[in-house]
Amino acid sequence: ELCFLGKNLWQEILKDIIRRGNFARYRLVIWLRQQGKKFREIGNIMNISSELARTLVSFVDLKIEYKKPL
Repeated sequence: ELCFLGKNLWQEILKDIIRRGNFARYRLVIWLRQQGKKFREIGNIMNISSELARTLVSFVDLKIEYKKPL
């Protein structure tokens, strides 16, 4: 449940990834800070665009990890 971002915002992010089609060959792991303490992984997206990744980094409550594909 991605309640912190809100379902609508998360859906818009996913739609944006689909629209761009400019994909980097990395796996993006998205973490959400819960109650200002720990980060919890809330999902990952294969082949996310680098531009959208930079946009996501601007959210202070998100932590982004890049991992090369296996």
